[in-house]
Amino acid sequence: MPDKQLLEPWYHYAARATGFIGGALRTQRAQSFQLQEQQRKLIGIGGKQYDDLWLRLQAMPLPRSDQFAADLARIVAKVQEDLETVVDLNLEQLEELIRAGLT
Repeated sequence: MPDKQLLEPWYHYAARATGFIGGALRTQRAQSFQLQEQQRKLIGIGGKQYDDLWLRLQAMPLPRSDQFAADLARIVAKVQEDLETVVDLNLEQLEELIRAGLT
């Protein structure tokens, strides 16, 4: 079984778990009555071709609070590299959404 198939259930689990980017984004959506699609458009990955990127980003652990922006930039770069996907993602908007979900 390829690694991707083995990891897929983990990504789905982590994307919804506390302590991961997806958990914070889910909280932000609930607080602001947004849909996932709206969040994705805000950060520049609204298209279906970015579904894997969206899932993997949500499954990453939250950035450290004292190096939030730098950690988030590294996380996004690593996920894009792993998926061989290049997109001009709006990091500032992503950071704002995540931080809003942590309050």
